[in-house]
Amino acid sequence: MKFSAGRALVLPALALLTFSGCVPSQQINHTAQGDTELSGIRRLQADQMTIIASIRTELRQLSGRMDELEYKQEGLKGLSEQISGVSRRLPPPQGVPLAELEASERLADSQSDELLAEALSSIRGSKFRNAIESLDKAISANGGKAQYLFWLGISHELYGTLEKALGAFHECASSFSKDSLAPAALSRQAEIFVKLSDKNSAKLTLQKLIATYPTSTYAQNAKGRLKNL
Repeated sequence: MKFSAGRALVLPALALLTFSGCVPSQQINHTAQGDTELSGIRRLQADQMTIIASIRTELRQLSGRMDELEYKQEGLKGLSEQISGVSRRLPPPQGVPLAELEASERLADSQSDELLAEALSSIRGSKFRNAIESLDKAISANGGKAQYLFWLGISHELYGTLEKALGAFHECASSFSKDSLAPAALSRQAEIFVKLSDKNSAKLTLQKLIATYPTSTYAQNAKGRLKNL
């Protein structure tokens, strides 16, 4: 009975010791796990801060490049304007009416008509094929205008495609009869008929010019031209 009583006292003691020894171990495990998670969060935050700093650096670099490109673009625009100004001081090739050319250049500037300005610049540089291409684009984009048709006629005439020049001048004079370029178009049309050895058509065109625009300088010139045909 004594052995049984002692055994009864030892077993609860062992159980108590075993239980009391397990509690600190669980606490240590939980603390270690918490430290690991906190360390992971801190690493994640550090990685995120690094990424954010990298993105900010790239944005600053891109912003700097954009400023540089804008500066260069402004410089190129200014250079282009200077070149355009110098080229306009050069006399146009023979056969290009200077007064009409300068008036059309001013009109192109006032209306910001880049295609017309491009075509007129090509005409000044005797690049008539380029002018024809620019004017064809302008007509396709904006429809027929007196300016486009007149200079298309000039370009075709000086490029040597006389039949197309006749068509452009005819459309300019008939579709835009009240435009200041209409009598000029009729005058050029008459000259092309002369080049094509069609004097009768040339005379009829000059007579129409005199009757329709009697006070124009082209009408006065047409009267003298008729006498020589």
